[in-house]
Amino acid sequence: TQFANPTLKWESTQSFDIGIDARLWNTVDVTLDYFNKRSKDLIFSKKYSPSNGTLNPGSSYPALTQNFGSVDNSGIEVAVNVDIFNKRDFKWSIGANASFVKNTIKTLPTTGEDGNGYISGTYRFQEGHSMYEFWLYKYQGVDQLTGKALYSLDEENYGELADALVAYGYASKIGDTVYATNTTYAKRDWAGEALPKVYGGIQTNLSWKGLHFNLLASYSVGGKIYDGTYASLMRPSVSGPAALHTDILGSWTAVPEGMTADSANRISNTIFPRNDTANANYTYAASDRWLVDASYFIVKNIGLSYDLPKKWAQAIDLSNINISFNVENPFIFTKRDGLNPQYSFSGSQDQTYVAARIWTMGLNIKL
Repeated sequence: TQFANPTLKWESTQSFDIGIDARLWNTVDVTLDYFNKRSKDLIFSKKYSPSNGTLNPGSSYPALTQNFGSVDNSGIEVAVNVDIFNKRDFKWSIGANASFVKNTIKTLPTTGEDGNGYISGTYRFQEGHSMYEFWLYKYQGVDQLTGKALYSLDEENYGELADALVAYGYASKIGDTVYATNTTYAKRDWAGEALPKVYGGIQTNLSWKGLHFNLLASYSVGGKIYDGTYASLMRPSVSGPAALHTDILGSWTAVPEGMTADSANRISNTIFPRNDTANANYTYAASDRWLVDASYFIVKNIGLSYDLPKKWAQAIDLSNINISFNVENPFIFTKRDGLNPQYSFSGSQDQTYVAARIWTMGLNIKL
C-alpha cells in the first residue's frame, strides 16, 4: 500500500541509569534512581503531498514508513520503606514510591509538514516538546443565542476574513471577539500533556500476633486524558439507537429568557452545545472540551487474615488454620465516574470497563 523504503532500519535505544540504595537507622530503606533512555531512528509513517502518487487508492495522502528521529525519556524514581514497629508480636511497615518522568523529542528528520512539526491525530510532534502533548481546537463554550459550540478563531490565517466568516455563518461575533463555529477556521493549539507530573504507589503491612493486614494503592497526579468514550456518548446518533451520557440532558434547547446579543453572559461553559447532528463534525470536534484531569487514586488491594490459636488447630490434629478476607479494587477515585485512568499511558481512552471489584474469602488448613 506504499512505496518501498530501502533505507528503513531497526529502532535503537541507549540507556543510562545511576542509583543509590541505603538503609538508615536500621529502619528506613531508601532507593533513589536517575535514568535517561534515548530512542533513536523511531519508525513513523510520514505523509506526502498527493502529487507524489500513492499505491493505496483509499488513502488521501501517500505515506512512507521511515525512521523518524530521536526521543528522550528521563526522570527520577524514589522509593522509601519504613519499619515503624518491628517487635516480636507487633510489626508495621509503610512504603511509598514516586516516579517523575519527562519525555522530550530531541530531533526530527525535517521541519515537518507545515514547517513546525508533525500532526498525528490529537498530538503534535515537535522538537523540544513531548510526544504526548495534545494539539486540539480551543473550545470556548456555547453561544446561548444559537446553541452553537464556539472555538478560538485562527487569527493568523483567517483574521482578515473574520467579518466575512460571520456573514456566511462560519463564525459568531460576541462583543469585540470573533469565534469560529466551523472548525475549518478554528485555531489548534497545545492543550496539555498526557504524562503525569508524578505517579507511584503506597503500601502498608501490619501484623499483631495472629492478625495480618495489608493494603496496596496506586496514584497519579497531573496529566490529561482525551476521553473519546465520553465524547461519543455526548454525540447523538441519527442512524439508530445508541447509548448517551446523562450530561447530554444539559444541552442547549432554547434562548434563555432575557438573553440578547449584548448580554454579558452570552457565552456559557455550563451548558452543552445543542444536539446538532447536521453540523456534528463542528459541534463534537476533537477539542480540549474532551480533555479530563488524569489524576487518580486507586486502592488496589486490601487483605486481612487471622491465624487461629495453635492450640485450637492442634486439638484437631492440624498445624495451622488461617482465615482470610481480600478485596481487589475496592475504591477508585477519578475525575469522571467510569473513567479508566490506567488504560493507556499516552492519554487515550477506549470503551473498556474499569478494573472489577473482586471479593475473596479463604480458609487455609495445614496438616
